[in-house]
Amino acid sequence: GEWTTEGELKGKDGNVVKLKQEWKAEVLGENTFTIEGKRELNDNSQNYKWTITHNPVTGLFEAAHRASDDNADTQRFEINFSEAEMKMEMTAILGGGNSKIVIADTFPEKGRDTFEGKVTLTDESGAVTLSGALKNTRVKKP
Repeated sequence: GEWTTEGELKGKDGNVVKLKQEWKAEVLGENTFTIEGKRELNDNSQNYKWTITHNPVTGLFEAAHRASDDNADTQRFEINFSEAEMKMEMTAILGGGNSKIVIADTFPEKGRDTFEGKVTLTDESGAVTLSGALKNTRVKKP
């Protein structure tokens, strides 16, 4: 379906990044799910893509994120699901140390038209450098 996302990420230095996204999710076959959309970070616009895959042999999920059309490089994320908590957590190691990004999406108990995402970036020492909450809302069809 089609979704919108809005929220703010706040840096430890006090800077604020306003984020807006419009995106569409689609199932491609048994083991692949894609999300493509347009992201605005303050006044910077990007077209991005997530490709989420499930390995039926290992049971593991992972995602590849391409941040913009200008750059073909992707960032790999490991995904953990908790059905009991209705939560999906994606983690990517940045660089060669402890620096990472964690995106935790929590789904409500009832309804599937909204979910909240929490984003946390940490540096090599594990200190939070940027964090915030994002609200995702399904676009209602007339």
